[in-house]
Amino acid sequence: EADAPLFILGENRAKLILTLTRQGTVREFQLRYSVSYRVADKEGKEIVPPSEITLSRSYVFNDQQVLAAESEEAFLYRDMQKDAVQQLLRRLGSRERSPAARPT
Repeated sequence: EADAPLFILGENRAKLILTLTRQGTVREFQLRYSVSYRVADKEGKEIVPPSEITLSRSYVFNDQQVLAAESEEAFLYRDMQKDAVQQLLRRLGSRERSPAARPT
């Protein structure tokens, strides 16, 4: 019954090695989070075509503090999810106010 349902098409998480020490152990990771979405009207006509928000964060890894690193990683993913939601709301809000987005 929504005027413009939001469809989440997918969500992806990735963990990449950013830097290594001279000994070849991981020194820094980069986390990536992306969410793809689209918005349609009641009849299913596309209002916002499939779009994606991609975020990344990096952190220093200490193999002596693995539990702390896992905790930091979980925190960073949660932070990126919150950031993605805020970006999505801003994008949809700006589209709503845009004269081109309004039907005539």
